[in-house]
Amino acid sequence: MSQSALQAINGVYVSIFYVDLQQDSYYAVRMPEAYKGTGLPRTGSYSLDLCSHILRDIDSSDKKKVADICDRGRLLRELTGKNEHIEVEFRNSQPSLWLRMEAHPVASNGGSPKTVIIAFRNISAEKQRELEYYEEEKRAKVALEEAYASLNRASQAKSDFLSKMSHDIRTPMNAILGMTAIAEKNIGNDEKIADCLSKINLSGSHLLGLINEVLDMSKIESGNVSLNENEFRLNDILKETAQIIKPDMERKHQHFSVNVKDLEHDAVHGDDVRVKQILLNLLSNAVKYTRDEGHISVRLEEKLSSETGVGCFEFAVEDDGIGMAPEFLEKLFLPFERAEDSRVSQVQGTGLGLAITRSLVQMMNGTIQVESRLNCGTVFTATLYLKLVQGDGTDQAGTASGVPKVQASFDPGTRVLLAEDNLLNQEIVVELLSLSGIQTVCTSNGQETVERFTSDPPGTYQIILMDIQMPVLDGYGAARAIRRLGEGGGRPDAAEIPIIALTANAFADDAYQAKQAGMNEHVAKPLEINRLLDVMHDWIKSKKES
Repeated sequence: MSQSALQAINGVYVSIFYVDLQQDSYYAVRMPEAYKGTGLPRTGSYSLDLCSHILRDIDSSDKKKVADICDRGRLLRELTGKNEHIEVEFRNSQPSLWLRMEAHPVASNGGSPKTVIIAFRNISAEKQRELEYYEEEKRAKVALEEAYASLNRASQAKSDFLSKMSHDIRTPMNAILGMTAIAEKNIGNDEKIADCLSKINLSGSHLLGLINEVLDMSKIESGNVSLNENEFRLNDILKETAQIIKPDMERKHQHFSVNVKDLEHDAVHGDDVRVKQILLNLLSNAVKYTRDEGHISVRLEEKLSSETGVGCFEFAVEDDGIGMAPEFLEKLFLPFERAEDSRVSQVQGTGLGLAITRSLVQMMNGTIQVESRLNCGTVFTATLYLKLVQGDGTDQAGTASGVPKVQASFDPGTRVLLAEDNLLNQEIVVELLSLSGIQTVCTSNGQETVERFTSDPPGTYQIILMDIQMPVLDGYGAARAIRRLGEGGGRPDAAEIPIIALTANAFADDAYQAKQAGMNEHVAKPLEINRLLDVMHDWIKSKKES
């Protein structure tokens, strides 16, 4: 039975020693092959031979605790009836080898152990699983801490966002409400009312710009912004941008120059609206943070491109304004970040313009860099990659946008069909169009618009102004339904009548959807009556000439 039991435990323990503590001797019941040739005899002194051999191959960090357990005096003291066995785990000098030493009392003499069994068991697999468990637990803890930190950052970012938005929205709203109250109390004083209306208009424009930037940033971050591809000329973009920013520069008597260098390809394919937005954001910052009579310049240069059919274009906007400190440059493109400078806090801004600009540049597979020195000026360099137009590209890209438009005028009897579900908006459009002698017929949803157009004789309306978000049938559906009326010659004017989207859906992809639905143009709300009249005049004139 003893032999059978010994054979059974041989597979569990790598070595087993029978130790007589009182005689300080041992007998090796089982010694592994690895022990042969190590000089350890099968019998000998426990303290001198076996202990020395055990401690020889132990990792240095565990040697002291194993030596304490192996101590003969300690075994004599501790292996009593109350303590049936003692054990210790340690690392062997071999990599990844863990052993457990167990000391079990066999016989006692006068209450003290006489003989013990000391066995060594390989626990490397157990330790590996234990370490993997602890490592997994550690990773889970780190992931939980990161998630918690991320949640805190998101919560803090939300709080910061709401705080900044509250401040930035309330500032122009305070001016609008305040100037309105002042105007109400000065009825009859035309000069005072004109001053109030001018300030209300200025504050309203700022509020609209703030809302547009917040919505633009939100759509970019959610991945809902797509780039349109049109044919346009880079020189035209520069001229249009210059015309838009020119009034702001003139108010500060700033000097502005445009330098086009080595431009071999002028006509390109791309999103002209977004390219213009990038330039306007950079120029707007230059105007804001450059002193009166300062200098601002735009440089356009075509660089060598490594891809056939794609041009590399470098736009540089330079100013001699207040510049930026090195520590702020690291967070320049983060949303809502503004320099801690008294000169900056005096200028209206959201801290979103450059974040939007960088996102748009990256969407075009481009890069944007900045060089700046405090009190010396700043240079922003945006590199964009745009598809080249084959040939000279003189069709739709060849229009001379720099030519001043003729003041819009309309023939007597010009009639417009207005699709608008908001009664106040109807009243505003009708009143403003009447000042130009235009008659307006209103409908309150897309279905009513289609029915009204169908019931009236051909030629009744010269143009349709179409809201997008309406009950029953939206503007896209109404435009498609009207265009279908012209299929097969059923209603000739249905295919030709200009349809202008007049809507608060103001993003570039909204304009693209309007065009896909059969509309000719997209005009965003709030209504800029001069732009609307220009667009209407151009399309009515174009229809006459065709």
